Amino acid sequence: MNKTYLKLLLLAIPLLGMAFFEAMVLPKDFFTYRLWEALQVNFFFENLPGSFYPSTKMTKWEALDHNPRGPRVRRNEWVTDLYGNRNRSLPKLGAKYGIVIGDSNIAGASYSQNEIFSEHLTAKTGFPWINLNYEYFEPWEAPLCRDQKPAVIVYELKRGSLLQFSKLGIRTVDPMPGNRRLGVNLDHATKLSTLNRLRAVWRMSAVNLKDQFRDPHLDLFRKGLGRVLFGGVQKRPGNVHAFQSSPPVRTLTDYTRRCEDLGILFIILVLPDTVREADPLIRELVFARCHVIGFLPNDRFQNGADLASFWQKDDSHWSAEGMRLTTAKIVELLAP
Repeated sequence: MNKTYLKLLLLAIPLLGMAFFEAMVLPKDFFTYRLWEALQVNFFFENLPGSFYPSTKMTKWEALDHNPRGPRVRRNEWVTDLYGNRNRSLPKLGAKYGIVIGDSNIAGASYSQNEIFSEHLTAKTGFPWINLNYEYFEPWEAPLCRDQKPAVIVYELKRGSLLQFSKLGIRTVDPMPGNRRLGVNLDHATKLSTLNRLRAVWRMSAVNLKDQFRDPHLDLFRKGLGRVLFGGVQKRPGNVHAFQSSPPVRTLTDYTRRCEDLGILFIILVLPDTVREADPLIRELVFARCHVIGFLPNDRFQNGADLASFWQKDDSHWSAEGMRLTTAKIVELLAP
């Protein structure tokens, strides 16, 4: 039996050595084609406060996600705040500010820090906007919002997501700064980006470059390690599951009323695409007096907007023109 354990240990040494070298010596983006993969929290998500590694500033030449093996065409800068959200800075105490919550379009995948949606909003509204993750059930209870509530919350989702929508996210942890550093190092080490890159080359698959190296036994080890070191997930007190089983319209309507009671303007942003099945839900939200930017069909555009200019051609995210158009619609809603 001892010999068996010894053989297993010898087999694991190269893997552990590779993970240690990658985590402690090489830059975090050495084996990734975008900063998104390099900085995204993956296996230790329960133990870090946001979707990305906190307090980070990195620059990288990136490829577009429809052709990750292609040329590195954009030099993008990423800056994250101490909570792991993609913000250059946080609003000063007492200042009016807005929050924008959403997927990779809002986080700014394929864009540099000064080009992301929150920067567009800041420039056009005259007050600062910050990114938050979907995982905050009540954004005004997020650590960076506790001293002062936001004036506006923009909640973005795609039409397909609206059809499947049943809850607003729940953020469960706010770890101490020391634990954040440990969580980042462990998450980076256990991503095994080296093996992921080798797998992608071996299989000649560009898709694999966007995925993390996964194995059921390895995932079990990662989760177990997180629970041993951090004590598992710590639920925020309160009725955080209030809307989980509600249908989309009721959930978002109730959430709108809850924001109104707090003096917060809640705007639902549904990005345009060809999923027409979501149109009745958007009309229901409008009828329920929710503030909705839904890009419904009109006389000019069957899909509510010119999709060719709204979305990038070589990337799955919206274009600068799409951001400008959406910003103008939000500014119009905010006008007195």
